[in-house]
Order: sequence, then structure tokens, then C-alpha cells
Amino acid sequence: MRSYPYSEAELRQQLCDIGRMMYERGFIGAADGNLAARIDDERLLVTPAAVLKGFMTPDMLVVTDLDGNALDGGRPSTEIKMHVALLQERPDISAALHAHPPYTVSFSLAGIPLSRCVIPEIVVTIGMVPTVPYATPGTKELPDSLREPIRKSDVLLLERHGIVTVADEIWNCFKLLDMVEHAAKITHLALQLGGAKVLDRDQVDKLVNSRYDLGVGQRSTIAEDLMARLACSQPLTRKPGP
Repeated sequence: MRSYPYSEAELRQQLCDIGRMMYERGFIGAADGNLAARIDDERLLVTPAAVLKGFMTPDMLVVTDLDGNALDGGRPSTEIKMHVALLQERPDISAALHAHPPYTVSFSLAGIPLSRCVIPEIVVTIGMVPTVPYATPGTKELPDSLREPIRKSDVLLLERHGIVTVADEIWNCFKLLDMVEHAAKITHLALQLGGAKVLDRDQVDKLVNSRYDLGVGQRSTIAEDLMARLACSQPLTRKPGP
């Protein structure tokens, strides 16, 4: 049996705090986004359906079993099956988050991948952010599309639908979200100036090797996949207009 550092009451407050921060930072709007965290080996705590995440209170959170079925009469997020799939595929993690950060989403709408090595801190911690092809939200199609790619990365960009992050606790999910959106904003601004210069392969190799000295343990696509590492140093430029 694994150890869980937070009580259910603490998790309820954490999910509310992060929902509010996601809303205040513009990572979600209205009732968008959802959060899930393991309470123990048999139960999940998830955000409710159709609720403004920036104004949740702890009593609104819903307890489900590991398949996403409500245990307390509440109505879990319509994306509960997505969280269930993420947690099933990654028994090493305890939390999952989904949001619609505008700069990150704009890259997927424009067909520009967040897979180039531009910002050193992102290279060291996350690596490239894989883009999962479009799948219909709220259907079985979406969770099924995430099962394989989440095994290799803690962050996925969902084409036209936002981002998911997974981690050992919900605060680290939010940290990953914040990092990716900040990087997307910087990259977007660089593209407006004519292009974002990528790091070369030697620079990327040095950054990847530094992970060991820094004790970075989370999954990184470029640290674990040589082809991804080579691809991340390809040029990144703004698509020409019509």
C-alpha cells in the first residue's frame, strides 16, 4: 500500500486553491478545466461538473472510485474518464490536471508543436511537449487517445482542447501547467519578432545531462527518446500568412 501525504480535507482545500489560481491566471474560463487527486488506494477526489473552478468550496468536491463512479452522490466532471485513464496508465503519479491556457492552446490551433528546444529550463525539466491529435471531448475517444502518450511524458498538449499534466501531487501538476504556459507565451512573443532560435544538439545534450546533477526526476521526452532530442533542435518559425 502506498503512502499518501495529505488528508482528504487537505486535498479538498488544495483543489479549491488551485482551481482559483487557474481561473485568476487565465488558464481556464467559466466552468472549464478539471482536477483529480488520489485520496487513497481506492478513492479519487475530483472537481464537480459545471462548476466555476475559481469559486469552488471544499464541500463541492466529489469522491469517486478508481473508475470514476461517484461514491457520495455528487456529479463528477464530465472529463472524469480522462483523469481515470491518466491515473490508470501512470500508477507512479497521484494527481492530474486539465486546463485551457490560451497561449498553449493557440499553438495547437495554429498547428505549431511545442516540441522545439527553445527555453533551457523547459528542456531540463519537461523536454518537448507532445501534441495528441484531436479527439472529441467528453467521449471515450479522448481518454483512449491519451493512454499511450502519457506513459512517456508528464505533460500533453491536446489538439484544440488544452493541456493535461500529471504529477506526484496536485501542486506539481499546477507547476507544470504554469511552466508550459509561460514558455508558450515567451515563444509566441519570439515568433512575433520573426522566429524563435532553437538550442543546438550540443546545447541540448548538456542540458539533458545536467538533469542528473540537479536531481530532476520527472519524466522528460527528450531525456528518454533520442529521436525526440534530435527533432527538438529543428528550426521554429511562424507559419506564413495566406
